[in-house]
Amino acid sequence: MSLFDKTTIMKLRDKLGLYSNKKILLSLLICLVIICLDYSLVIRRQLANLKGLRIKITELKSNLDTFQKDAKNMQDLKIRQLAEEKNPALKLQKLIPEDGVSSFLEDISDAANKNEIKIIQIKPSRASPGKEKNALLAKFPILLVSLEAIGSYHALGKFLNDLEMGNYFSEVQSLNISNIGGNYAKQKISLVLRSYVRK
Repeated sequence: MSLFDKTTIMKLRDKLGLYSNKKILLSLLICLVIICLDYSLVIRRQLANLKGLRIKITELKSNLDTFQKDAKNMQDLKIRQLAEEKNPALKLQKLIPEDGVSSFLEDISDAANKNEIKIIQIKPSRASPGKEKNALLAKFPILLVSLEAIGSYHALGKFLNDLEMGNYFSEVQSLNISNIGGNYAKQKISLVLRSYVRK
């Protein structure tokens, strides 16, 4: 009779097979625990960082687009100002006709709405021609438009730029900006625009 009979060999083989199956299951379990820990400690943070980067990239693209539009508007304005200096009649064409005051006020309102400036009060008033640096404008009656509004600094800059690029000539005579209690995103804006009326 041999030292290892057939049944003993079978039992030993089954035990070894069972042991190797347990070893495989334990290895799989350890791998799953490592993957879960890796996800919760590392990958989740990396995904959150990537999401934050995606938002920052979107904001930067938006700011770059705004900058390019503003730069183009500034270039157009410089070209227009040079043209007006060479030909003063062009500036006169942009003065408000007597029947165009309501159209000018509509342009102001449209520019405010476009740039998320909330107008609380708008009040036009006429003033007699005064001492003007520009002799060409000295003979025209002055139109002052007082505005009380709420908006951000950035929106105010776009609003004023749109007015400069608009149908009628206007300039800022006075501007006062103050904070609204505790809200740093919005400011109270008091603005007086000066323009001229041609007959």
